[in-house]
Amino acid sequence: MNAYPVFTDQQLAVLRTYGSPREVAVGDVVYSPADEHNPLVVVLTGEIEVRDEARGHDVEFARFGPGTFVGELNLLTGQRPYVTARVTVAGRVVPIGAERLRTLLERETELADLLVNAMIARRKLRLADSAESGTIEIVGRPVSEGTLALRTFLNRNSVPYRFIDFEAAGESPTAESDDLPVAVTPDRLLRRATPGMLAEALGLTLAPGDDRPYDVAVVGAGPAGLAAAVYGASEGLRVVVFDATAPGGQAGTSSRIENYLGFPGGISGAELTTRATFQAQRFGARLVSPCRVAALERTAGGFLVALTDGVRTFARTVVVAAGAEYRRLPLAGWDRLQGAGIYFAATELEAQLCADAEAIVLGGGNSAGQAAVYLARRCRRVTIVIRRESLAESMSQYLIDRIEGHDRIEVAGHTVINAVRGDDHLEAVELRDTRTNASRDVDARALFCFIGARPATAWLPAQVQRDQDGFVCTDVDVEAERRRLPYETSLDGVFAAGDIRQGSMKRVAAAVGEGSSVIRSVHQFLEPR
Repeated sequence: MNAYPVFTDQQLAVLRTYGSPREVAVGDVVYSPADEHNPLVVVLTGEIEVRDEARGHDVEFARFGPGTFVGELNLLTGQRPYVTARVTVAGRVVPIGAERLRTLLERETELADLLVNAMIARRKLRLADSAESGTIEIVGRPVSEGTLALRTFLNRNSVPYRFIDFEAAGESPTAESDDLPVAVTPDRLLRRATPGMLAEALGLTLAPGDDRPYDVAVVGAGPAGLAAAVYGASEGLRVVVFDATAPGGQAGTSSRIENYLGFPGGISGAELTTRATFQAQRFGARLVSPCRVAALERTAGGFLVALTDGVRTFARTVVVAAGAEYRRLPLAGWDRLQGAGIYFAATELEAQLCADAEAIVLGGGNSAGQAAVYLARRCRRVTIVIRRESLAESMSQYLIDRIEGHDRIEVAGHTVINAVRGDDHLEAVELRDTRTNASRDVDARALFCFIGARPATAWLPAQVQRDQDGFVCTDVDVEAERRRLPYETSLDGVFAAGDIRQGSMKRVAAAVGEGSSVIRSVHQFLEPR
């Protein structure tokens, strides 16, 4: 993808129709981090430079001359600008605001492809360079639940940042030990930062008083939720997506998905869901995270969706795609070590934290197998712990073959975890053989837990029928007076898709299929009766 395309005269003529050309003088600030939003700026004549000038920085990112455009992926995500765009050569430009840009992307297919591909390519360049010159900084201890939560949030939202190890950096001008983790953005410093605080600072939250009516609110941004967002928004529905953590869901934590149609070489869960996120945003879906839905309140013509932070928004229909919550072991110290050696994802971030050490993978499904193979590239040794005798009952054969042929992966069958040990971070895991009752300690820096999940349905109103395990009943499984539409729950206008739904296949491809299919039922429900 070309990050810096030059428009033809014909393309420039089309772009002019979406904005009002104006003259700019040397020194004019086109936009800066002080702005809530920024336009896409087409340069007709003159030159504009983009620099990081926040907090004493002075780093030039790019210069844009005649026939180019100034702007980045935040034009789609809604993120506040984190750089300053300033005129260096006087000329004439065409600013295109967010609403007009959305119309352009809908109507001008060729230009839309060019613009969106360039925006994504620019963001990837910034991500690749962020370790050295990230405008956003995270200061903290590497093995820390709070620090990991911030870094995971930024990674999953494809936001460039620079991580500063508090211990290795020595005295820090921006942070004290009691302040950690600290997030530094272009216009503020957040002490004891949380993903929610950071999202608000970056402009990625739903603002209080946002009373725009949505056609559909999607709860959960995993494969099912993202598919619903893509298909809904592309078909003209106003869509908002809420996720408690960040886009991707459990699929976003997978190190590699090798059986997804169309990717013969495999694809990481993060890459797959990041592409889906960009796709949904291109069509105009609004993605909001981290936020939890506290309740649904039935009202005239739809639902009030209440978030735990007090924000409420209206939607005519709701698609429940919240997936499931990770299961944990009821062991002493587990909660304290979560994020500090105990993890529920095996991405590059977690792999870095246990490089050259020993790791434990708990679970015998495909997610556990993919994690073990991925971690074995970095770790000295990986032990897969399962209650069964072998992996054959729960894992795909291609993964079993790969694990059996790897000299750094051991499978501990008939084994359970008795204890986890460590103060500030995980130091050891006690394993017990269920046949002999013999126990042994493994000096492990990381424990990756893949033992399934329970449906995240506690927030749903009582009118939504669930089975004995908490999964949501839909269509033919619903006891109701009228025949339900496919994927419709027992509450009129509320649908369910993906892992949260009773009878779902618990596979990425199946979740994508359900998320796209549920939109047909949403359309049918919204049709005049």
